[in-house]
Amino acid sequence: MSDQGRSRVCGAIRRRSAAIVLGLLLGIGFAMTWPREAHADDAACPGDASGQDIFCQALDASFLPNLSDGVKTVALEIPQLRQTPAAIVRVAQNDRSYLAVAKGSPTAPNIISQIHNAPGWRHSTSYTARTGPFTRVVSGPGWDEASDSYKPGQPLNAYQLTSGGSCTSAGSGGPAGTGADITDGTCTWKYLSPVDYVSITGWNFDNRPWKSGTAYLYGDYVVTGSPLRAYEQFNAAGCTSAVAPTGTASGSGTVFATSDGCQWKYWADVLYSSGKSFIPTQRYASKPNASYEMKANHEAQLWNDREYVAGQHGEAVPIRVQAHLDNTQDGFPYDSEGGGPTCTICYRIILTAAPGESFVDTLTPSDPLTGYDPTKGAAIRNSTNSVLTDGFSIRDNSVDLIGLQIKSDHGNGVGGGQAHSGNDVTVRHSIVEGGTIADAGTAAINLDTHMLVENSLVVAHGIFGIREDYPGTILHSTLINPDRVPNSIAIEVVLRWVFTGETVSNTAIFGFAHVAGSTSNPEATDWTGMLWFGTHNITDAPVGDHGALSLGREGTATVRILPGTVYGSSASAAFNAFPGDYRLPASSPLVGAGSAHGPLRPSCEKDRSCAPLYTFDTPDIIGTARPQRGRYDIGAWQR
Repeated sequence: MSDQGRSRVCGAIRRRSAAIVLGLLLGIGFAMTWPREAHADDAACPGDASGQDIFCQALDASFLPNLSDGVKTVALEIPQLRQTPAAIVRVAQNDRSYLAVAKGSPTAPNIISQIHNAPGWRHSTSYTARTGPFTRVVSGPGWDEASDSYKPGQPLNAYQLTSGGSCTSAGSGGPAGTGADITDGTCTWKYLSPVDYVSITGWNFDNRPWKSGTAYLYGDYVVTGSPLRAYEQFNAAGCTSAVAPTGTASGSGTVFATSDGCQWKYWADVLYSSGKSFIPTQRYASKPNASYEMKANHEAQLWNDREYVAGQHGEAVPIRVQAHLDNTQDGFPYDSEGGGPTCTICYRIILTAAPGESFVDTLTPSDPLTGYDPTKGAAIRNSTNSVLTDGFSIRDNSVDLIGLQIKSDHGNGVGGGQAHSGNDVTVRHSIVEGGTIADAGTAAINLDTHMLVENSLVVAHGIFGIREDYPGTILHSTLINPDRVPNSIAIEVVLRWVFTGETVSNTAIFGFAHVAGSTSNPEATDWTGMLWFGTHNITDAPVGDHGALSLGREGTATVRILPGTVYGSSASAAFNAFPGDYRLPASSPLVGAGSAHGPLRPSCEKDRSCAPLYTFDTPDIIGTARPQRGRYDIGAWQR
């Protein structure tokens, strides 16, 4: 790999986590925090060739904001006792940028959008200070109190109340500027950040403004109107638009025609966009062949202003990402285009808590780990009881969910696999809750291919904990079925196909009747067979857990022994409370029973090299470093 036009960034990273500060040698006053997990492909750097303690990364200079080609950088190590919020935020960015460089293609920056769903500021209004979440508002030219609406493209900022007790806002104006002590009547506010969107839905569906006289292809998305709304052009032959789409027809996903012959599908209200950027959707120059349009990673940083609830505060039902790297056979009410786009470099769609806004940042070792709790950090929930019940629906691929809480009251916590989307998805340092016995096909996590779940708490209320079409990887996680649903299976993979098999390591599995299942023939040696790889796992499922299992309309599953797993353990002994508090007491059988999994090569096609290797052994779900006193504990929690 040529070093021309690239910066070499090398430094030590310890298991307690580290941050890399990049300083210009050209006398420019600029520095940024650059935390990163260790890569095992980094053996070329001086030091431990295993990659556990040393990393070295080649970056295209364009990856670093505001730096010109050829700028030299140095790296200094700053050890930290606990992983910082920024460290959680940047994990996906750094891993994926390394992947791009390893493949010999230029990297691209993360385009970061700040999402605040706080209400608009109001005059002469009583505000009361609270925590979990804090009292916050959005204010600025982008908010019009008189019409109770937003003005897209106009500046909008987010503020947090710092006054104690109750106060009354001024008769006009509202907080403005970027200060930490802003007077507003008897209230005092501090500036948090600019606002790019007021909903996850707006971030996903924002697109090019509609323009008269433009030739639109099938599947092209536009935004137009007041409130700002997203539409998809649905005429298979394309059309030249002279009449802007308006209204919501009969609701999301409904197709209607305009007088110019175009057909449009209303998708969602965007409400507000700063206009800084949007995620390019795929395009169909000739249906069904789609082209991939993303040129950078797109990252949404969610602020914990209030819970992100499907159908409330501008959110669609379900809250989702779609149509950027979408697969076929999406199902109702999505399109079955017949062909999806492909990408040599697949840039990431990243949803993460903003720094300081995750449960990862607020929970301490003395706080119970109970599951979904929107008072503790950025949280996404779907409480609707209909066909669209996913807590968060992935109608895309190459998506990272980091430091989030996600829950569905009546469906999949994270869904997409049931419609053949949700490939190459990572769920990292997160809490996911979902599944229901009312719909046997649902799971806490339901994805398609090449999934990674690491250092996460997964709580299932139905038959399945994690359900996958094809194999993925589960590391340092805790899978719980608090209701002890009969015939439940913690991990179900339909079949192996072209992949090596499912890897489960250092994972605690409790409350499920069974651990590992598949609908494929366990004796098959062709692509229909299923292979399992496991190490340092513990479960309360019975010893000898295997055999055929009837799941009603879901068919028959073959339960297999998960290798490297201790069966017959006690849930009450494993946790502080089961169900209820998934921390580990000193006497827990999970304490000291784990190990470093080491470099991970993501599940990939057989006989194919899937670079790069990287590790997720540290930190744990709330940022505690592993090991502690030379000890690795099993599950998401490190004591």
